[in-house]
Amino acid sequence: MNRQVTFSTRFRRSAVTLTSIAALSILGGCTTSVTNPLSPVATATSQADAVGEAARYAKLYKQRPGDLATGFRFASALQSIGSNDRAIEVLGEVANNNLDNRDAISAYGKALAEAGRGAEANQVLARAEQLGEPDWKLHSARGLAYDQASEYGPAQAEYEKAARLAPQEPTIFNNWGVSHALAGDLDAAEAMLVKAANLQGADQKVRANLALVLGLQGKFAEAEKVSAMDLPPDAARANIAYLREMLK
Repeated sequence: MNRQVTFSTRFRRSAVTLTSIAALSILGGCTTSVTNPLSPVATATSQADAVGEAARYAKLYKQRPGDLATGFRFASALQSIGSNDRAIEVLGEVANNNLDNRDAISAYGKALAEAGRGAEANQVLARAEQLGEPDWKLHSARGLAYDQASEYGPAQAEYEKAARLAPQEPTIFNNWGVSHALAGDLDAAEAMLVKAANLQGADQKVRANLALVLGLQGKFAEAEKVSAMDLPPDAARANIAYLREMLK
């Protein structure tokens, strides 16, 4: 048990570090975004628009507290400007005002899960499950919530349910693989992430997780090969070299 806790901590730290390096490597290759003088203006205008949108929906929501459509738009606008805590509050109000609406309950539960509030998320998502047909997204969200509470067995049971409903969805197998890695089972993690990476629609996040799990097993050449699918060769080598140093 102690070995798994130690591994889980190391995996979380390595995942954050490698993801950060990958992001920097990608941005470093986009020289036009740095040199183009219009980019800062476009970003500022976009941010101003987002703030204005949030203010507009704040007024509307004040007139219609708990309204489903207005609440969803207000929460989305809040998230776009980084006001995630307030967005969760709004979604909670909407859910409480629409107790028989699965979309309202699900949105609140998923927001809680994404915010790391796993125990609360599972209570809400369990309620959402009772309001309609099985939904792979709900099971996947519950898996995430369990993972955040370090309850890997229940998490993987939820991913298995999700996979039965959507066997070609790479998101499920990505999350399932990360769950196995957090639990200390690298072989199972690799198998799930390989499956995820081979499914249509798999994105860079899936391949980054696969590269990380390969690296944690000492399979550095394979990890670099996977990383190089999305990064320039030099950046891929630098990422894996950094991971190798972390694991010494």
